[in-house]
Amino acid sequence: MYICTKYTDTGIRIRLEYTSGKKESRHYYVRMVINPRKLIYPQSGYLGILPPDETSIELLEKAFYSVLRKSPFEREIDRYHLTRVDLCTNIRCDNKKVFRELVRLLRKTATPKKYERRFYQHKDRKKSNQYNKHYIRIACGSQELVIYDKTYQMDENDLVVDYESLPSGVLRIEVHYGRDKLRSIEKKHNTDSVLDLLWLLIQESKPRICKLVEQCYPDCEYRSYTACLDAIEHSRFPEQTQSNMRTLVT
Repeated sequence: MYICTKYTDTGIRIRLEYTSGKKESRHYYVRMVINPRKLIYPQSGYLGILPPDETSIELLEKAFYSVLRKSPFEREIDRYHLTRVDLCTNIRCDNKKVFRELVRLLRKTATPKKYERRFYQHKDRKKSNQYNKHYIRIACGSQELVIYDKTYQMDENDLVVDYESLPSGVLRIEVHYGRDKLRSIEKKHNTDSVLDLLWLLIQESKPRICKLVEQCYPDCEYRSYTACLDAIEHSRFPEQTQSNMRTLVT
């Protein structure tokens, strides 16, 4: 893998990759990771999100063309294939205690069926454990739900912004679609245009995010471990049933 850093400041990170194996059977790829908001508005910070309107798509196409116009890379964005798209939203909270409790409870809630919990990995185990207190990532196939403390991430990575306008906590919610998920959406809507697919996902971003969050965190009454034990103890169930319930809760 080779990394091209020339366009990093414009929100485009480029990797030149090839598959391993015999030289004659190798395949070569140009992989780009694009921050569309940074590409369109180079002076923007890391906290905001691209406005969900059609103008964003038009500006994205123009900015991509302009940046790569005199480069060795293809400048028409529709000549590429989408392999991942992140749908994002922020929840801002001015009460730090409420915000931290929300993150803690999300982290402790059981992982839904068919999903697996994935953890942030770092060679420093302490750093991994600390980061995972602020980070939830659950995945099913090529679809992921990621919820994390955006202000903590920015502190950890020295992404300092204008903090006087920053609330006590910003919870970032992201839905990640991998290539298989994107391919199924392309087939359903009969399109292979990058711009058309992005515009479709922008229009549907809110219901798609809400649907996945509701699937993983149902709108139910949640209780702490001690509150559950207390409720069991004061219930009218037989002792054996109560014992089974305590085992289940534990």
